[in-house]
Amino acid sequence: MKPLRRAWNRLAGSLAGRRREAELADELQSHIDMLTEENLRRGLSAVEARRAALLTFGGMEAAKENYRDQRGFPAIDSLEQDIRYALRGMRRNPTFTVIAVACLALGIGANTAIFSLFNAVMLRSLPVSHPAQLVFFGYSQAAGDMSPVRRLTSGLGGASLPYATFEALRDHASNLAGVFMYAPVGGESNNGLTLDVSGRPFTTDGEMVSGGYFAVLGVSPVLGRTIVESDLSPGAPGVIVISHKLWLREFAGRSSAAGQSIRVNNSPFTVVGVAPPGFTGLSGNVSDLWLPLLPSPVLRPWGSRSSSMGTYFADRRWWWCIIGGRRKPGTTLARVQGEGEYLYRQSITAGVSNIPAGLPALTVSSVSPTFQAVRRRLSTPLGILVVTAALMLLMACVNVAALLISRGKARQREIGVRLAIGASRARVMRQLLTESTLLSVCGGILGLLLAYWGAPTLLSLIAGYRQTTQLDVGPDGAVLAFAAVVSLATGILFGIAPAVRAARQDLAHHLKEATASTTQRGGLTRALVGTQIGVSVVLLFGACLFVRSLRNLDGQHLGFDRDNLLLFDIDPERSGYTGQRGMALHNQLVERICRLPGVQSATYVQEALLSGTHNSTSTTTDGPPMPAGRTIEDYYNRVGPGFFDTMGMRVLLGRGIGPRDTDGGHPAAVVNESWARAHFPNENPVGHHLRAGGETFDPRYAYEIVGVAVDAKYNRMREAPPPTVYLAYGEKWGRTRRMCFVVRSAGVAPTELMASVTEAVHSVDPALPLYNARTQRQQIEEATGTERMLARVSIFFGALALLLVAIGVYGTLSYAVTRRTGEIGIRMALGARRAAVVWLILRESLVVAGIGLAVGLPAALALSRFVEDALFGVDAHDGVTVAATVLILSAIAATSGFFPANRAARIDPIRALRHE
Repeated sequence: MKPLRRAWNRLAGSLAGRRREAELADELQSHIDMLTEENLRRGLSAVEARRAALLTFGGMEAAKENYRDQRGFPAIDSLEQDIRYALRGMRRNPTFTVIAVACLALGIGANTAIFSLFNAVMLRSLPVSHPAQLVFFGYSQAAGDMSPVRRLTSGLGGASLPYATFEALRDHASNLAGVFMYAPVGGESNNGLTLDVSGRPFTTDGEMVSGGYFAVLGVSPVLGRTIVESDLSPGAPGVIVISHKLWLREFAGRSSAAGQSIRVNNSPFTVVGVAPPGFTGLSGNVSDLWLPLLPSPVLRPWGSRSSSMGTYFADRRWWWCIIGGRRKPGTTLARVQGEGEYLYRQSITAGVSNIPAGLPALTVSSVSPTFQAVRRRLSTPLGILVVTAALMLLMACVNVAALLISRGKARQREIGVRLAIGASRARVMRQLLTESTLLSVCGGILGLLLAYWGAPTLLSLIAGYRQTTQLDVGPDGAVLAFAAVVSLATGILFGIAPAVRAARQDLAHHLKEATASTTQRGGLTRALVGTQIGVSVVLLFGACLFVRSLRNLDGQHLGFDRDNLLLFDIDPERSGYTGQRGMALHNQLVERICRLPGVQSATYVQEALLSGTHNSTSTTTDGPPMPAGRTIEDYYNRVGPGFFDTMGMRVLLGRGIGPRDTDGGHPAAVVNESWARAHFPNENPVGHHLRAGGETFDPRYAYEIVGVAVDAKYNRMREAPPPTVYLAYGEKWGRTRRMCFVVRSAGVAPTELMASVTEAVHSVDPALPLYNARTQRQQIEEATGTERMLARVSIFFGALALLLVAIGVYGTLSYAVTRRTGEIGIRMALGARRAAVVWLILRESLVVAGIGLAVGLPAALALSRFVEDALFGVDAHDGVTVAATVLILSAIAATSGFFPANRAARIDPIRALRHE
């Protein structure tokens, strides 16, 4: 116990601070006073008595140091001294401090923000109880014909399994404590459901779940109860669980919400519970509702419009369920895999006579398929961000290291004096490393604040125009730990070289004249700044490539007029419209909207152009048959009257779709140029007939071709216009579906029409919600989301790189001017002109820029081949981009060097000669 007590006393002594110092000073002074009184009694005068007492006692400071060593930890005391000295130095040099901390904050903040994204996407678990025990099932892709066991897949590809597999795992899996399944109602949309709460309709998203969903996940409600197995019984009343966010927004957090009836897709449901805060489901979209997974006439998973929901449950060849479970304690993934594989094969092959040889194998993962999809989607942007942020941190470190080396040259005499009076070189190095670490800690604190603001911004950049994935990118323990480690490592990284350089200097040389410094030209500093410029060349070159690529993509001809178009979606079926009544509603809404002031025309279309979704099929015609072995994938879209006029799409031959084409009496179609060339290469297709979706032509299902329209982009901006058929929406289709309405404005911005358009729709039916409102330009921005993300992120980091270059060049040249003040004064005293002095300093910045460009351009050209696939209309070794990079960096270096050069030219020769 004595060593522990002794260590505790030493620690208390080190932390006691000024109180112990005051007690020590009082005690030593009392000893001096007693010796002085004794000398006075011996007959000495007051002055001689005190002098003799001090000689007898010995050195006061030595006694204090000896006592401090005995009562505390010398390392802690010296560290405290180093920190106080470093803080005083930072206060004496505010310009240097601000520049260094700003550089480090940018570098550390960028890395921390990107780590926050990485942490949210790759490291964090689901917000449920013991997420490590969860397993999720899927299947691996298999070659060959799988139609005997799988004819249709809805959902997340390899994560969707048939309902029979869920039943087999739920009833027979002995290694699982529970099994659940779910399916989102809206597929990839955030608007899969129409909700009516107290007569106010709006759209939202939700999940259909099994009875064990909440229990297996370990999610407890904050109000009421969750969905249980009895809610899935035939004839059970419709119940729902709502999200905490919806509870606060629509029910003001009242406990009376439980038991209240609301309408979902025009059918009544009773609220039985409220989910806990932060839980938004497993589908990837932000779910506000959870409903029992049972056959329903108004609810279907994945946004399907199957005529019979019972088909989902009865058809073993329809794979649509996302299945998960919780392992029993001590059960490994391998055991779950083995048992699950057996049950899975039994479930998909039951009753199948011609079982394929290579069935897709069951896969088991501890990560939900939604998170896997998110990781796949964001892995490439995250990789780009990680590399870019690492380069930014390297630039920040190099920048501050160059500033410290330049500052160290100005402190040569100070360090020489400290070495001369007995300080060891290790002690000097420790002091300098403490200063650099303190700078990095300050930069890390500011960088953490920048990351808190920047992480959501970066997420919005890489996730797209309409973010569909709810990710929490707020700082947690892992992010704080990362910021702390990066800050400390950065302080050591950029501080070690200047500290070693300063501690190894020649003591005698630097205690002579300061004018010796005029012959030094800072080779290491120049190399560091040149390295920084080389890294910035890579970032700037990439930014210029991505910006030019985006401009080429945005500037191409689309085949229609993208301006002054307002888009929004309406789904009449979810509000109870079916058959002829539902199809007639679209034309009724168009007529009402066209009467509004500021509206030039309006129409509707099944899939908005450049929405990223499309319909494709094979088409047959009454014309010459296709050559044997030749197949064409034709795109098709269903449109309303006035579509081509509203979209500003020219009809080259014949006419467009008119009102009589959609009333059921005259099924008509318009084809584009590419379709006409493919199917009727040598004649006019107008007047002929086509059938969409069929191996042979049948007049009963045929549409008359009434026009040929110009080629227009349909699905993606990068793709050439495909062969496309525009079918008149009407009774020929036979179903009521969601349609995208297109409104062209005249004299007003399209967004200004939204309020009046909403009022017009509600005048037809107040219970009919509008959703997914956007302009056509916003639709195009979403279509170019990846290219726009790359351009914006590269511009952001390229601008930061240029800022760091400007700071580095300015800071190092400013210290060079200070160090060479005497030399510049001599030159001016001997007759040097101001222009010559400006060129003397400015030449250094241009030389350093030349070194950086010589190093960075080859590296940028070599690395550009890795981004060739992301470019559009620009070569990876584009000469214009090279020239722009050289000009921009040269201009930044020259501008940054001009200010210290101009300051040098204004030095008074008399004051400069007195400087030393």
